[in-house]
Amino acid sequence: MTQAARNDFQSIYGKVQNTFVIPHPYPFDIDKVDFNKRSHKKAVTISRLDPLKQISHAVDIFSLVVKKVPDATLDIYGHGSEEENLRKQIKKLGLENNVFLKGYTDDPLAIFSSAVMSVFTSAAEGFGLTLVESICNGCPAFAFDIKYGPPEIITEGQTGDLLPRYDKEGFAKKVIEYLRDTTLQQSMSENCYNDAQRFSNEKFLEKWFKMTETIFTN
Repeated sequence: MTQAARNDFQSIYGKVQNTFVIPHPYPFDIDKVDFNKRSHKKAVTISRLDPLKQISHAVDIFSLVVKKVPDATLDIYGHGSEEENLRKQIKKLGLENNVFLKGYTDDPLAIFSSAVMSVFTSAAEGFGLTLVESICNGCPAFAFDIKYGPPEIITEGQTGDLLPRYDKEGFAKKVIEYLRDTTLQQSMSENCYNDAQRFSNEKFLEKWFKMTETIFTN
């Protein structure tokens, strides 16, 4: 699903012919939301709450963010084994008015459409479909630079930002700068909508057609 995964595959098995990169598509119509209807200090995370997703890092990051942007909020959607630990962490850091565990959602598109950014602190991914969902809903994604997904989904500085893995202070600094600049927020949101075509069903089918055509004509 990513070029980086393909490169790693070929580093192990050699340059095998007929390998193709086909990312997940975004299978829904793009429903563009008026930027002024977004909450300009709200970030969101949609994820399983398990150790691999490192949601505790997002909470730590926002403990730094709110020192500079006191009305910043982070809504966390999902369930998992880390839920109680996160609840205790939020309380320990005094973030009850800034970081909220929202539970499961069956409407991620509405969630991304309500915020000005999404936060992605996973340690590793096979792809990162929620990043695509975020960007296709005009919600720039901020993520650790990990394998696989974020470096190929996010256009750095345009549709979000990539931060060195585990650099929570650097991540917080970037979030603070972004939440203080509504002009930048609007520009990056527009960039996300413009970039959404990369993940369309048409592009997805085009890649599958090219793959099958190449295989059967070689």
